[in-house]
Amino acid sequence: MPTGPLNRVADNSLAKKLLGWEPQVPFREGLKRTIDWYFATKDQEQVRKILDRMLTER
Repeated sequence: MPTGPLNRVADNSLAKKLLGWEPQVPFREGLKRTIDWYFATKDQEQVRKILDRMLTER
């Protein structure tokens, strides 16, 4: 089982303060794009075989 907090929240305030940077893509859209890219570039059967381990190991 993973250790640490069950919820983690990114805080971009330092990047905004120091660099003037703000995300251009909303979180949900970025997550969807990441998932779509991952499945487009990986062997889906291989991912299915290791998904549980990928989600729970550190």
